[in-house]
Amino acid sequence: MRRSPALVVDTSSSNNNDLNYELAISPRSSIYSTTTVDLKNGSKASLPQEFTPANAQPARATPTPSIRLLFSLISRRHLLLLLLPAVISSIISGGIAPFMTYVVGQAFDAFAQFPLTANPPQAAKDALLRGVGIAALELLGLAVGSLALGSLTSSLWIWTGEMNVMALRKAVYVAVTKKDMVWFDTNMGSTEGSVQSEQEEQQGPLGAGGLMAKFTRETDDVRMATSLASGMLLQYLTTCFTCLLLAFLRSWALTLVILSAVPVLMIIQGLSQGLASPLLAQERGQTGVAATLIERAVSAIATVKAFNASEHEKSRAGAVFAKLNDAARKLNSVWGLTSALAQFVMMSMFVQGFWFGAKLVREGRVSAGDVMAVFWACLIATSNLQMCIPQFITLAKGKFAMVALVSLLDEEPARSSTPITPHFAPTTPSTTRFSFTTQPKSRTLRKIAPAKCTGEFALHNVTFAYPSRPTLPVLTDVSLFLPANETTFIVGSSGSGKSTVAQLLMRMYEPQQGSVMLDEQDVRFLDEEWMQMHVAGVGQGTQGGVVILDGKSVLENVALGAFGRHAGREEVEEACRAALMHEFVRDLPEGYDTLLGSGTGVGLSGGQKQRLAIARAKLRNPAVLIL
Repeated sequence: MRRSPALVVDTSSSNNNDLNYELAISPRSSIYSTTTVDLKNGSKASLPQEFTPANAQPARATPTPSIRLLFSLISRRHLLLLLLPAVISSIISGGIAPFMTYVVGQAFDAFAQFPLTANPPQAAKDALLRGVGIAALELLGLAVGSLALGSLTSSLWIWTGEMNVMALRKAVYVAVTKKDMVWFDTNMGSTEGSVQSEQEEQQGPLGAGGLMAKFTRETDDVRMATSLASGMLLQYLTTCFTCLLLAFLRSWALTLVILSAVPVLMIIQGLSQGLASPLLAQERGQTGVAATLIERAVSAIATVKAFNASEHEKSRAGAVFAKLNDAARKLNSVWGLTSALAQFVMMSMFVQGFWFGAKLVREGRVSAGDVMAVFWACLIATSNLQMCIPQFITLAKGKFAMVALVSLLDEEPARSSTPITPHFAPTTPSTTRFSFTTQPKSRTLRKIAPAKCTGEFALHNVTFAYPSRPTLPVLTDVSLFLPANETTFIVGSSGSGKSTVAQLLMRMYEPQQGSVMLDEQDVRFLDEEWMQMHVAGVGQGTQGGVVILDGKSVLENVALGAFGRHAGREEVEEACRAALMHEFVRDLPEGYDTLLGSGTGVGLSGGQKQRLAIARAKLRNPAVLIL
């Protein structure tokens, strides 16, 4: 037999504002009896500035941008099957170009040893032909190997980047869904990994649009940094160092003269990184703010038009775009100047190399082939070093983006559900007889999941303020008793805390002082999934906070309310009849199989969405239903 809801919270307002806080409770023996709780807002007071939420998390140190952090979420399987072969393939590919300098040196020696006479002997001709032919075959082999290794390397690194970003997206999604309401009310983590200005803080929380734009851009930066950028960078560095090694073995003096400007390049690169880092962080922050402003204006376009606020929203967005453009222009100027200076230094340093090489050949200290091999090795090394600069920029973007994303993962959730993972679980000291140390060890405490729920709620001396307004309490030292198996109405004037009480009962927030009890158990120690199974709520307003799954049928959208079980068609129809939505669903083109959504599906009005939410709650059959 189905149970009746044990608690109904009516959020309708009362016009009686004369009385102070009152509490009138009369327990009834019948489940159809009614209890009325009257809330007045005469008990409000101000909280001290240092008053913080009970579930506030201590500030954590920002992770350090590093290569290790970029690949910290990749699995061991992908590490062994993808990343390790990709690294080996990049190193081997990087050794092809240095070997080419050796082949070029051999060919140039063959030409240099050919006699400059009118009638050279046949043996000299055969030696020249044999030397050039061997060099040509070696170059052909290098070309085939470069083609095969290049394809394999690119495929492995692209696959590695996609697997890494897939794991990152899943981890961030799970972490965000486990965040409590405090995080969503306080800028959605917009201060994590970045610094906000006072003007940005005055523009309000980051918003869903800004969060999505920030997440999309940063995950794309991580994907680019952990795919081809890392592979190409490793290949270029391998080529650079191998060419330098071969050049030093041929003629260390000529190599040092040619590469005398490398320290200047390192200084230029260091200054570039120092100037670009704050500009890159500023650009990312302004991008999130711009996306938030646009998302809010578009979502409330009717209000913007009604109040003729188009110019106001345009000016706000224009100011943010101006800051974004300024940061992007400065950032591009820094990177452009860095690339130009690096290319100028690398090209100009060969002037002194040609002069010194000719001097060494005249003195007989090196051969012409050695000079050519050293020149080719240094040219390839410097060109690969130049090609490393864009990859370093991409890698720097990815590291800073990974810092911002990992900061979402580092925060421990204020509460968790059973089964509790060791990383997030509350712990208690314990010792084990098999321990080799005297240090106390920690073991996981499981949350309480009672066998049944009767639905008796009680608030004991609850004081609560929203995280966005921590010094303005909504409830001050409030005590309520909501008996089980009864219909209870909480009435009061606007702003008296009716919706706040409902949110505390659903544990969307936790009070700063006092406790919320369910069946004489503190809700902080109850399993969250168990509470979601036995306590359901339907939000106020015409929208009701209802989420419609686009591209899913009415049947699938209502069946979403069946928590942890499968709901049949007859059960869904029964819930829809109880919510008074069966009639209009039957009139839809495909009935319960009609697709819903803003795209190809059918749209629902605000009242229809709220009825759908009631049908979901009815289908769940909770012990407590909060309206």
